[in-house]
Parts: sequence; structure tokens; C-alpha cells
Amino acid sequence: MRFAARTAGLAGVDTHPHVASTVDAKRYTDYVLARLRPDQHFLATEFSLVKLWKRHLKDPVDPGFAARRGFARGTPVWQVLEAATRQRFAQDEWNDFLATASWLQAHRDYLTEQIAAFRATGRLAVAGYGITQDRGGAADFGPDKTPWVLNSLFCPRTVRDGAGGLPGENPVWLPRFRAAQHG
Repeated sequence: MRFAARTAGLAGVDTHPHVASTVDAKRYTDYVLARLRPDQHFLATEFSLVKLWKRHLKDPVDPGFAARRGFARGTPVWQVLEAATRQRFAQDEWNDFLATASWLQAHRDYLTEQIAAFRATGRLAVAGYGITQDRGGAADFGPDKTPWVLNSLFCPRTVRDGAGGLPGENPVWLPRFRAAQHG
């Protein structure tokens, strides 16, 4: 940050605020802005609450989801994600899993709210988001793995391809990301 602030040719910095709470997201942005020159901007090429999602990997999945989808009562979240990375879910099963994850649903407006918070600084240049799940984020899924698979707009590692070969989608983030393009 010091280098960026003291280097006249730099218009700003690229940030990746992957945090555990919305409070941490604000702290992150405040930290960055306090260290830039007033004429500099920031990019947020990726941002998420992935550290919060990780805290819930050992929680049991919703009992209704487990019963509907053939998982034993008390199955931890990480085992459902591991199952999805081994044998991709149908889109409706993925949607059901995400819809019943109360800890994720409690933050379903995070993307929209965080983009608004970035824009409100007056110093945002670009806000992007994780487009697609990658091989490394889905490989060897276990209870201590960072759950990047929950962040992406498109889910080719956890959801079977849809009509016409289109990748599976994350129904929490994709509609909000699309809406943010017009905000």
C-alpha cells in the first residue's frame, strides 16, 4: 500500500477482500482507502464471504434437505459439497442445498450490498466476482478446505450442465450479479 501511494504512476490498487463478515469487508475497504492518495482508486476483482462459509463446513445440513436428497440426518455441509464435486448435482438439487443453508441465505444480499458499499466510496474503479468454479477449488474436498465452490456465479464442478451445455448456476449470486451490472 505504501508503494502504491508513493508511486505517482499508479492509479490505485487491486484488492481481493475474501473475509469472514460484512464488518470485516468494511474494515478491509477502510484500510485500503486510508492508505491511498485521494486521487487513487481501487479494484475489487474478487470479493466474498468465503471465510464465513468455511466456518459452517462442519455444520449439519438442513434435515429437510438431507431427507429429500438421500443424505443421512446430521451429514455435515462439507460432505455434501464433497459429494457434489465427485458426482455433480442436478441444478434443482444444488438450488435446494443452497436454499436450505441458513448461514448462506442470511447473507444472500452480500454481493449487492458490497458492490453498493464499494461504489459509495466514490473510489471504486471495477468490482468483479468469481465467475466459475475451478478444478483446484473442487479437488479433494474435505472439512478443512476453503469452500470456493460456494462463491462462483457458474458451477461446472458441482452442477451438471444444463440445456445446450450451459454450466450450472449459483442461484444466490448470479441474479444479483446480473442486476448489479445495471445499477
